Amino acid sequence: MQKGINEAGKRYLALKQEWLSRAHGHIDGQGQFEFRGFHGSYEVEVVGASTKKVAKTFVVDQGVDPLVITINL
Repeated sequence: MQKGINEAGKRYLALKQEWLSRAHGHIDGQGQFEFRGFHGSYEVEVVGASTKKVAKTFVVDQGVDPLVITINL
């Protein structure tokens, strides 16, 4: 996949992977899930008890704290 990528490109790809925010877990008793991340665009996939999947995209703007996203299953 990285055939032909020079050293600067490899460093860029490594840095990009390092800066990705990843989270997984379960909702709490109030139906909430919290995580900390950088500002930017996010994609979230939620799997309900019936294995129904819901996908949503959202943006965290710089200086917004906290951001609340509601996903209806």
